[in-house]
Amino acid sequence: MNKRILIVEDEALWYHNLKELLERDGYEVDEFTKSVKEAEERIRRHKPDLVLVDIHLDGNESGLELGKRLKEQWDIPFIYLTAARDEATFVRAVPTEMEDYVIKGTDEKDEKDLLHRISLALWRRGKQRAKSDPRSNGRPKFAGDKVGMTAFTDYLNALRVSGANQVTEVPVRFDDIAFFTTDTEKLSKKLQPRSNYFFMVDKDNNVYYLPGHLSNLCRKLPLHFVRIGDGYVVNILTPTFEGRINGKTLKILGKDFKISNTYRRLFNERMKMFYLDGREAGK
Repeated sequence: MNKRILIVEDEALWYHNLKELLERDGYEVDEFTKSVKEAEERIRRHKPDLVLVDIHLDGNESGLELGKRLKEQWDIPFIYLTAARDEATFVRAVPTEMEDYVIKGTDEKDEKDLLHRISLALWRRGKQRAKSDPRSNGRPKFAGDKVGMTAFTDYLNALRVSGANQVTEVPVRFDDIAFFTTDTEKLSKKLQPRSNYFFMVDKDNNVYYLPGHLSNLCRKLPLHFVRIGDGYVVNILTPTFEGRINGKTLKILGKDFKISNTYRRLFNERMKMFYLDGREAGK
């Protein structure tokens, strides 16, 4: 099930822009909510996984009051998304224990930064819950109890003419997946690209087919699968990940994968989640 986000924002244009951005990234978004009172009603009806809160809202109460209740009453992670740039507002916000404090921005870089911050906030909450669950042994269950996913051996229209006894959908463990891509040139010159499809490559260089969009998949994968470009998602917790070249290129299954500037910050953050930085370890 996709994560559900509540946006508490009294400017309708901002709300609709955010809603479109989040839904493109695979989240479910609650309806327009412009005050603390409306937010409380939404939360009681359908508890969200995360709340984006503007500090200055319609009504007598501000987003800071809502932030306190999200922490103390409902234990729901929240991020302040505000136009307030003054130090005094930030200082007042800190005691509410928000996950993050983001200044509103309008360009593509700001949007990707917000999506990264949301993803990390949800990951941290999942990790906290896993540690409190005695069955987890301290290991966060990023994809629930799932250990892998299924994929197809060819395009779906081609599989419809397969023999009745032919296996066309196979299970692949997350540990065995090297990367996902929409770039057919990275796979085979014989493989023809097709809209609304992407591809999965396992540790043995087997290629599998998946209908849909790479951006939607990212919301459902464990967090050791990291997007490094518009057409690439790689697994950094598998022996197929051989390392980095000059910090900008990855070596996976003997192939070079360049980390785009757009996703470099996200990649570095995910590496720090799972690996101790060798440059800092001995200091």
